[in-house]
Amino acid sequence: MHAALLLVGLAGSCSIELGSSGTSRTTIRNGSEFSTRISFSSSSLNVESRGKVHFTEDEADVQSLDPKGRFEMTEERDGVEREYRVRADADGALTRSYWIDGKQQDALDKTWIADSILILFRESGFGVEERVVRLLARGGVALVLEEAELSSSDFARSSYLRTLLGRHELDSADSIRALSAAQKIDSDFELARTLQNAMERYPKDAAVRAAWLDAARDIESDYELASTLIGAAEHPEAEPSFFVKIAIAAASEVSSDYELGRVLAALAPHAGEAAVAEACFKLLESVDSDYERGRGLSALAPKIAHDSTLQARYRTVSLEMSDYERGRALTALDDAMRD
Repeated sequence: MHAALLLVGLAGSCSIELGSSGTSRTTIRNGSEFSTRISFSSSSLNVESRGKVHFTEDEADVQSLDPKGRFEMTEERDGVEREYRVRADADGALTRSYWIDGKQQDALDKTWIADSILILFRESGFGVEERVVRLLARGGVALVLEEAELSSSDFARSSYLRTLLGRHELDSADSIRALSAAQKIDSDFELARTLQNAMERYPKDAAVRAAWLDAARDIESDYELASTLIGAAEHPEAEPSFFVKIAIAAASEVSSDYELGRVLAALAPHAGEAAVAEACFKLLESVDSDYERGRGLSALAPKIAHDSTLQARYRTVSLEMSDYERGRALTALDDAMRD
């Protein structure tokens, strides 16, 4: 698992591993200043900007900056330093300059500029929201997924997929393709963030929900997986059949009794449906801790208290617990039956 995220005060700093290629460190201050250093085995690229940066449609150069804004790229490769500076005056008019080893050149190296901007996009996620719009216009969802695939950084790949899944209307086929692409994210944190964003637009198609759960099963961290499943369980449009599948996924993939308890607590409000209640009881069979099993039963009690079949199931599960925890669980059921 690779990526890590650190937030300090008003400044955000993200250190990202780029697989075997290198690393990137990005800082955003107050939403207006950006800096990143992308390092590879034989080169590095530093980028700094102030204010909003807009790029040309072909992404080969800077198109505009905020008044008094700036954009600077510096590459060090094989002992040679190249630098590109773009600065805006108070009216937004741009001045461009290109330097090699501290000496200003007469002409811009447009190929190097375009290549460096492409590295910036792919490895840092810089300007991802605007870039996804451009990519969709040029080549549709397929081009966005291609660009995400070409990134070495889990953070950048997640940024593209989060933007695509969370902010754009996709058909079922494209949603499934994007969720399949998400499974190539190694970082549990970034994969969880991607799936949580995707769930903000509740998928109506059962096949898309199945693809979402397949991707969720790739999360190895009990905490990140439980948090992702809880977010899905709490979606206001989720339906009983999906709650059942969430419970099954948790029971098969989550090892921590505490995290299983968290998932069950999110499902318990929906246990008035017999199928959901039964799935919750099955989930409890995966919980070894009597304390957590008792907490789970107590959460279910208000929803199953007036169904004789589910009451019997509840009491059967409680038989495997310690006398103390069984007593607490049965008291919770008795109290719920009186309400």
